[in-house]
Amino acid sequence: MVLKIPIAITNLAEGQVVADKNTDKAILTIQGKGKDFIGLHPDRLQFKLDLANSKLGIKKVKLFPEELGLPPTLALKAIDPEYIELTIDRLSKKPVEVSIPLKDKIEKGNAIVSITPQTNVSLVGPKEDINFISAVNTESLDLSTFKESKNIKLKIFPPEGENFRVEPNSVEVTVQIEKETARIFLGIPLDIEGPTDRLVRLEPTEAQIAVSGPESKLKTLRPRQIIAKLNIANLNPGNNQVRAEITLPPGISLIKCEPAFFQVKIR
Repeated sequence: MVLKIPIAITNLAEGQVVADKNTDKAILTIQGKGKDFIGLHPDRLQFKLDLANSKLGIKKVKLFPEELGLPPTLALKAIDPEYIELTIDRLSKKPVEVSIPLKDKIEKGNAIVSITPQTNVSLVGPKEDINFISAVNTESLDLSTFKESKNIKLKIFPPEGENFRVEPNSVEVTVQIEKETARIFLGIPLDIEGPTDRLVRLEPTEAQIAVSGPESKLKTLRPRQIIAKLNIANLNPGNNQVRAEITLPPGISLIKCEPAFFQVKIR
């Protein structure tokens, strides 16, 4: 019979954490006759690693099958692995950003002004590991359910692994919504991206950009915040038609760029 025996950690000092170990279970191969297995309760078996007075770093601990209290009529044929290799690290805590995945779209005619977490969030885990983590994710925010501004509580998911936790485990988020409006900007200059040793002629030399977004953001939007670029890096000499690449501030959407294509003559 083959058994998978879980491995539990005991007596780890306060402020320490097992950052990594080579396995969570040991595989035991035991042999016996049918009646020999009567007193065996696999669901009650567990290896306990006593890590009292352990130092930080890599540690190798031997597994002792006799600690399982197997019936004496059963013979142990094999154990894999015989040793558990683990890394003990200092438990640390640091503040992290909150990333909120968005789902679906807001109802037509409305626009998102801002999505703001109202709670400070900290990540707790092995010091060496959390140094590489700057943000944690919440559950998805379903925009299709919003018709007006409101607060909502979202669950936070810690990074994968049993050694991490977040404090708190949920965050209150303020979703601010306004009616969507539109605005047209005339005379937006075109930036040229590409080689500077070419003679380039544009027709026209400016764009007309129509955008949409929350009324408060459109009121303060300035033409210099709208970037229109023409990439000529891969164009051949002669006449070309190029679509402009439009970059807008967060929360602002492009409706239309006129003209759709610009005449670019390269010599």
